[in-house]
Amino acid sequence: MAICQGAEHEQETASANETDLATTPALVVLCEQLTKPPVASSRVACLQVDDARQLELHVDAAEQSHLHAFSMTSLPDILRDVPKRDARLRIGLHSAFVMLSLGATPWLPEDCQRTHVVFLHHFPTSASQPYIASGKSLPDTLRRHPLHILAAVSDSPSSRPDVQARSSLFALGVMLLELLFRETLESQPFRKDYLGAAGEPNHLTDFCTATRWKGRVEEEFGGMLADAIDRCVMCRFGPSPDLGNMEFLQEVWTAVVKPIEGFLRAWGSPVKP
Repeated sequence: MAICQGAEHEQETASANETDLATTPALVVLCEQLTKPPVASSRVACLQVDDARQLELHVDAAEQSHLHAFSMTSLPDILRDVPKRDARLRIGLHSAFVMLSLGATPWLPEDCQRTHVVFLHHFPTSASQPYIASGKSLPDTLRRHPLHILAAVSDSPSSRPDVQARSSLFALGVMLLELLFRETLESQPFRKDYLGAAGEPNHLTDFCTATRWKGRVEEEFGGMLADAIDRCVMCRFGPSPDLGNMEFLQEVWTAVVKPIEGFLRAWGSPVKP
């Protein structure tokens, strides 16, 4: 979506399908428009900044040539195509930024899995930026959670903030293990010890495998990084798990993000992309 700023011009005459901005909050107007079927006009909404300025929001054309330099990729692709350990770990750090930034919003699935994390790969620079793909479209998400997204009317938009926090941090911990060792959780030889009676994985298989695997981190990379990953896998933090709680987020930042940044600096790798 493109945002174009105009100055000192008259507003267009309100049409039948436009919402009165004088009585409806601007972001409500925008989100209501996004839940509706596409219209012929590219204009989605007009948000008044002050008496002299307004923001016109337009939907970009379907054919966007500048996006051809990007492609979606997955964690297995990263493990295969990125040989340098520090570069892979930096991708894990940026994934942590994304999860913590989304917090307890509906954009982060309540049952967050590693498969929800996808990467936008930029061909000219070989940079990979993580994103969360919940499988739901923007209009669908807005229809399901309109108030939570618009105005932060709830301290915890997730109906089960502890489940969302534990699943997200576990996914992050396993991703860090995979990026660090360039191996997958499913490829660990001892994973078979935690399969069910029929030889199929159950609800404890991944947790038990990750718990055993993380023991390698301290042996090979030291206690600082090992503790950060252990805290993610075990959700070992003081405050009650809730990505909408600032005290909890601060502890995750201090106990997970900062040690990873410190490890990368000691490695001689820049923290920022």
